[in-house]
Amino acid sequence: MFIYSFHPHVDIYFVLKMVYATNNL
Repeated sequence: MFIYSFHPHVDIYFVLKMVYATNNL
């Protein structure tokens, strides 16, 4: 994940969105 090295916050938000989407399902 090259994005993680450049923008750690982006990766965190991405994970949060994935978890949030899973909770909605």
